[in-house]
Amino acid sequence: MKKLYIRRASELVTCRGSAPKKGAEMADIGLIKNGGVLIHDDQIFAVGTTEELDLLAGFEEGSGQADACTETASGYTVLDASGKTVLPGFVDSHTHFIFGGYRAEEFSWRLKGDTYMSIMERGGGINATVGPTRDASIQELVSVGRERMNRMLESPFDDFFDAMPAIGAAPAAESAQEEKKADLVSREEQSRFSYLRQLNALKLEQKKAIHEENFERAAQLRDEIHKLEEAHKEAKEARKDHKESA
Repeated sequence: MKKLYIRRASELVTCRGSAPKKGAEMADIGLIKNGGVLIHDDQIFAVGTTEELDLLAGFEEGSGQADACTETASGYTVLDASGKTVLPGFVDSHTHFIFGGYRAEEFSWRLKGDTYMSIMERGGGINATVGPTRDASIQELVSVGRERMNRMLESPFDDFFDAMPAIGAAPAAESAQEEKKADLVSREEQSRFSYLRQLNALKLEQKKAIHEENFERAAQLRDEIHKLEEAHKEAKEARKDHKESA
């Protein structure tokens, strides 16, 4: 059995409860200060304060044990989360990366139990982003879109690449020159996005194979990754030579 002990988290968000929360109840996120988590074979076994879980995990403070990547007397690998927040992961499958305006403040309002109508009355709601999106120039939308796309490309989650822009009626380009500049991604960028997507997919599959101790498959994937990287490198050099000769 693989056992992991995450300890000394500045904040541990448990989202504990016996039923889905609504309205003001959402403000209670089940926060535990100086929290810890015991995990057995990828399943949460126990949560609580570090002091409580040290006893369960057989961890003795000041005993000479390192705080990371070591084994406790009970066989736990210990991970020190000091200065960090530990919380359940969440990937929103409904993702937009091209938009104007922000509605982040609405989250706290909803946690307090505010209704959608009351949020709209103070200028929030869908119109808080629809208006700024329509008012933004194509160049502004391209700029923020590229910035967010680059952040998505740095993520190991392939789901992000299925995110497509949904901005409604985009404002017309002021000139043919602006429309040309407004092209969301050049052919070179499209090639890079495709390469990174394939690379991330292969690396994720390789990690899964290693986790399942399927080392033969992991080695095959290593070779596929190497071939993909070499092909991308050659294509990049070819594009560079083409630009220089043009």
